[in-house]
Amino acid sequence: MYAFCSVDLNAIGLYSRPSKRTIQVTMATNPIKELEKKIDELILLCKELNMENGALKAEIAGWQDERKDLIDKNELARSKVEAMIDRLRSME
Repeated sequence: MYAFCSVDLNAIGLYSRPSKRTIQVTMATNPIKELEKKIDELILLCKELNMENGALKAEIAGWQDERKDLIDKNELARSKVEAMIDRLRSME
């Protein structure tokens, strides 16, 4: 299916003669090509965002593991300090 439109060359600055000239422009594939291009761009953006999302999830998992390790080390240090305090109290 073809769509036709009239283009005023004077209005868009492509024709400098004072007489008004119009041409018929066939617009069969141009909008479809533009739509295909935009869809391809969206697909690419989707893929990039999915990859970034996966990387961020992996990073979060790493931070959560590190946090757990630090909490465990903190708890170990607390129990050692409490044990030392108890020994010091028993020495008095």
